[in-house]
Amino acid sequence: MKFTRLIDSISQYTGRILIFLMIPMILVTVYDVILRYFFGAPTVWAYETTWMIYAAFFVLSGGYTLLHGGHISVDVLFLKLKPRTQALLTAIYLLVLLLPFTIVIIIWSVPWAWHSTVALDCAEHTTWRPYLYPIKWTMPIGFALLALQGISEIIKNFHAAVKKGS
Repeated sequence: MKFTRLIDSISQYTGRILIFLMIPMILVTVYDVILRYFFGAPTVWAYETTWMIYAAFFVLSGGYTLLHGGHISVDVLFLKLKPRTQALLTAIYLLVLLLPFTIVIIIWSVPWAWHSTVALDCAEHTTWRPYLYPIKWTMPIGFALLALQGISEIIKNFHAAVKKGS
């Protein structure tokens, strides 16, 4: 199915790009630790930088994680079912729970991020006061990527549940 392969490739590409966010997060953390513990001069900006990078990594990688089956699940009874039944239940679960949830989050977060962009929203709890709108945009983008991958998984699981010979 060309459509699902396209979505899967978007999720795969996103995950491969996002892994590079770990490099600046690690570098900033090490830099701040060295300054804090060896020179007694912690930075003002390191904490915000690391939580923003981690938040972006976490939110934007949902589709990639779904593609690779990395989300937490309780499979005690599920694994005892036939593969076709597993596929059908997975498709129904994604259709009934995941898609509505992601749609609600997208609908809620787009105006939130837009308002932050227009207002040039800044963090209030430090003197550095970084802009928050870039990190707020990761919410609707990340959940849109998760919804897209959810659609791909629904299609693949429905196909697996109804195909002949299983």
